[in-house]
Amino acid sequence: NLDMFRECAFDIEDFGNGTVLVRSAPQYLEFGDIETSVIEMASYIAQNKSDIRSEKMDWIYHNISCRAAIKGGNISKREELIDIANKLDDDPTLRYCPHGRPVCVVLSKYELEKQFGR
Repeated sequence: NLDMFRECAFDIEDFGNGTVLVRSAPQYLEFGDIETSVIEMASYIAQNKSDIRSEKMDWIYHNISCRAAIKGGNISKREELIDIANKLDDDPTLRYCPHGRPVCVVLSKYELEKQFGR
């Protein structure tokens, strides 16, 4: 399954004795998330050997996107936040995170004024 990892931007080699060497990983993963991601992906693949390839790839992409997502408490640069806002404005289908939670809400003028007691 090393080819599957390569398709997901991981460069992994068999290191023997049940270990692997991770030479590179997707740049959007934090260093601390690389080991956990590889272990989770390998575990999923091992448990579902009869699944078709596309189902495995969907899970892998979902796993990577979840780990790469901006989380509460993360410090973001101003430019990054502006870029995200522009992407949301350009593509109306980008309204939910990988878990289905909304990434933005629309408030009417009435609702906004009501919140401030006006």
